[in-house]
Amino acid sequence: MNSLEQQFLSDEEYGLLRREKCNTFTDDQFATFRYAIERFQLDPFANQIYAVIRSVKINEGYEKKLTIQTGIDGFRLIADRSGKYAGNDDPSFDRKIDPNIATVSVYKIVAGLRCPFTASARWDQYFPGEKQGKMWLKMPHLMLGKCAEALALRKAFPAELSGLYTTEEMAQADKATELSPGPPQHRKTPNENGKRTGETGSQDLGEFFEESLGDDTAHDAALRTIDEAIKNPATTSRQFCALCDRVESSEELPADCKPELYDLLIEAMDKQLRANVGKLTYLSIPKTEAMVKKYWSGPMKIEALTLLESQRKAVAAC
Repeated sequence: MNSLEQQFLSDEEYGLLRREKCNTFTDDQFATFRYAIERFQLDPFANQIYAVIRSVKINEGYEKKLTIQTGIDGFRLIADRSGKYAGNDDPSFDRKIDPNIATVSVYKIVAGLRCPFTASARWDQYFPGEKQGKMWLKMPHLMLGKCAEALALRKAFPAELSGLYTTEEMAQADKATELSPGPPQHRKTPNENGKRTGETGSQDLGEFFEESLGDDTAHDAALRTIDEAIKNPATTSRQFCALCDRVESSEELPADCKPELYDLLIEAMDKQLRANVGKLTYLSIPKTEAMVKKYWSGPMKIEALTLLESQRKAVAAC
């Protein structure tokens, strides 16, 4: 990088990243990650880009290899930066239950016209297997839809996204590197308070998530908690934020699982905001804006802030 060019992240931010998220990386691995951040201008603190260390089979043994991946929000942000991104349709599926094919259309402004770029993702090409694919089995439409959207975005913006892949697309790469399959862990065990994990009751979901990490697999515990929170209409925005913070700060969760879990929470929070924005008062709008600025990212963040500004004007006019 030219010394006259401004860094995307400051040296202080890279120091924080090194200490908090990459403290197990070698110097070369962190330098590779830093180069990718600067090249693609994506924020690792917002889970737009991250580094994953995989065990890759080399001859008769395994070696640790670092790969750079992005979340779907990273793809959306890069497309939005081009100034030609014109939104996308929700995924469509070949069937409502157990989908085999997801199709997404992404729109780009070409010669002044809004043109669609459509791509489809097939289950048998992306499902990573039962051990790595618990999220896929739990939420097949969401995961397959993300793959289709990534394909469509790459088709619409080849110069910006060529060579980049999302977590969902790369999940199948882990299928070939499983060292010890082991049995699935779905037991419910009593915790120290006498409750069984998986039973939230009136318990604060942030605290429940922390306790659930005592299960055999942190990913299963987190996914179960998040799924219950999303299905429960009584879950508050404060509880969703607590879960986001737990996912972000957890040392037990694998790094490549965090963006998927985080995306689930933000999408649920965004739907909740859109359903209740008309009930916000002039005093509650600033608190909601602060929440959106902290947790949302990309086009979704811009849309949410625009929605809140419209509600502020509507309340002021009354």
